[in-house]
Amino acid sequence: MSVVSTAFQNLERLGFYDYIFPWLLFLALIFGILQSKKVISEEVSVNGVISIVLSFLIVFIGKGIFYTKIFGLLGVVLAGVLVGIIVLGAAGYDFVDAFFGNKALAGVVLGIMMILVFISAGGLEFFRISSDIVATILMLVLMIGAVAFLGATAK
Repeated sequence: MSVVSTAFQNLERLGFYDYIFPWLLFLALIFGILQSKKVISEEVSVNGVISIVLSFLIVFIGKGIFYTKIFGLLGVVLAGVLVGIIVLGAAGYDFVDAFFGNKALAGVVLGIMMILVFISAGGLEFFRISSDIVATILMLVLMIGAVAFLGATAK
């Protein structure tokens, strides 16, 4: 075995991927939000302590494995959406211009793409949601969308 693979195996054995890296990620996110919005305090040290405590609580509650799975799935979703945008670009379209320059419509389509990639990547098994529930929700969304479309064109 190489030195690098041994180092990665040691990091895994020590819990870096299940606990330390998610803790660092949540620490950076929470601290960044608290510092930029100044929600609780103007003091950096107060926001730092709050960030440390909250990120420990989040990682403790998730026990690490939840975050490893969800971020892996998020990577697959983002890769799928990126492939879709690249295909549009290769076809000669700008992503927003492909939807008549409407940023809201482009955002909705991007959200739908993310949901579809999430479902196809097996994300529903993660939340233990059956395909019957998904089919019901999709039908309800389609019905609501149709009613909204007809209501908007009737005016």
